[in-house]
Amino acid sequence: MGAFLIMISRLAMALFMVASLAGAIGAGVPALFGPGIFPTDPPASERVEITPQPTPDGPDGPNVPATPTEALPTEAPWDASAIKARLDEPATHYTVEASFNEQEHTLAIEQTLNYLNSSSDTLTELWLKALPVVYLDGGFTLHSASLPCRFTGDGSTLVITLPEALAPGARADVSLSFTVTLPERVDRYGWYGSLDNFSSFLAYALVYENGAWQDFTYGPAMEMGDPYYRPIADFDVRLTAPEGCVVAASSIEQSVERSVEPATGAAQATYTYEMRKAREFTFSVSRDYEVTEQRVCGINIRVYSTDEAPGAAEATLDAAARSLDLFSRTFIPYPYDSLSVVLNGLEEGVGGMEFSGLIFVDLESSIEGYARTDVPLDWSDNAPEWDFAKRMALLTVVHEVAHQWFYGIVGGDQINEPWIDEGGATFSEYLYAEKCYTTPVAESGFYIAPMYATTYDNLLEEFAADADEQLGGSIGSFSNYGYRYYVYDVPAALFYGMQECLGPDAFDAALLGFFEEFSFDEVSVEEFATYWRTAAAKTGDELAARELDELFTAFLG
Repeated sequence: MGAFLIMISRLAMALFMVASLAGAIGAGVPALFGPGIFPTDPPASERVEITPQPTPDGPDGPNVPATPTEALPTEAPWDASAIKARLDEPATHYTVEASFNEQEHTLAIEQTLNYLNSSSDTLTELWLKALPVVYLDGGFTLHSASLPCRFTGDGSTLVITLPEALAPGARADVSLSFTVTLPERVDRYGWYGSLDNFSSFLAYALVYENGAWQDFTYGPAMEMGDPYYRPIADFDVRLTAPEGCVVAASSIEQSVERSVEPATGAAQATYTYEMRKAREFTFSVSRDYEVTEQRVCGINIRVYSTDEAPGAAEATLDAAARSLDLFSRTFIPYPYDSLSVVLNGLEEGVGGMEFSGLIFVDLESSIEGYARTDVPLDWSDNAPEWDFAKRMALLTVVHEVAHQWFYGIVGGDQINEPWIDEGGATFSEYLYAEKCYTTPVAESGFYIAPMYATTYDNLLEEFAADADEQLGGSIGSFSNYGYRYYVYDVPAALFYGMQECLGPDAFDAALLGFFEEFSFDEVSVEEFATYWRTAAAKTGDELAARELDELFTAFLG
């Protein structure tokens, strides 16, 4: 989920069509100007005024290209062995056999869960979340289960009764047979036209912590956010689909077996996938996907696109590759062998959505809100390289790639504490803009990176000055405007303030340590604050430590 810059709806957007914000609300990244995202303007008292940065003159005038042109290496220039070694550590394991029915938009699933009790408690039950029961009108039909079970809560929580108590460190198996039916809907979970998106289609184990299963009730407000709180797990998946379908998945297929469907005689293909230490396994299917791929820094990046976004695939691939390279050097190396970027459109107002190893992006809707009506956006090679709307749309891609770290590698409670991963991913947009977009933009009249910095400075000043304002709240407790402000913009300002307090070098070192300490785990707000306060104290800079403590007190209480 993507974008941010609080300015967009609050500012007089005519000034600059900034929508780095493009991406994100909830299901992903709200395209700031998507229908229904901001039904009304925020009160004048809540608007942040941003002063555009001056455009310096140069020998070539103001239209200096900002897009980097140097090629990235094919193989990784860093050592990823340490993070990759962690992929082999014990984890809960899903084994999945799935068969896709193209006409009915259904998926018949045989799922075996080998659950690892990583808590210090002895368990008598396993709690799973089958979101298709209630998620966006999707259907879920349970055919059989190997252990006694019952549905509870809002009907999507499946409670498995274990035959014997499960001690800490022990494992338990449960097998389920069920069918999910996609709703006809343009979304992360749904079908429309020739596209079928399968996210959250499995019965996932809930997080067990503090002596309880972290269950939740899905409601309409959840559609604005990401109702996921899942522990890391391993996945082995075999997916059978009609021949001719193109499958975009969380990992690249290990093998493809072709056969004939016995009942109909139709040709089909079975894809085998392996994903280690992921939050979930996700895929999308279409006969219309065209694949643009490149091996960059040791990672196979594939962009799946249709003719609805002509010319966007190459630009998307470049943004994904450069952000993956930047974040692998700034955070920790990307641990997987592939990244799939699916340009298939999302629901109105949503520019992007992240999952482990795969992101959905809707560049067309992302640019709708800020592309000038009299200047159609052009993705072709002869389009002006300084095309501002196009660049800001691509920051949606950057934001979703950043989520591979903020959400994927380091997880958290996206339902009750959604701001850590969204704030981190939004701040990552600033890091990318700072590295790649530092030259003037003719359409806007200011630099992109300083524009972000100005935004954050204003937010820090505004937020820290109001003692009644603090971060907090679940995704169901915000209005559309409040969600964007308190889950994306203000938390990104907190990250920016942390960098200002510690200084770039100390901040970068602490950020690396953050990912090393919490990788393939979950972090709470309390753990987050404790880590950064401790990191600041370790620098020996008393002023920096005191300023960061004051910053956290202002934002977190």
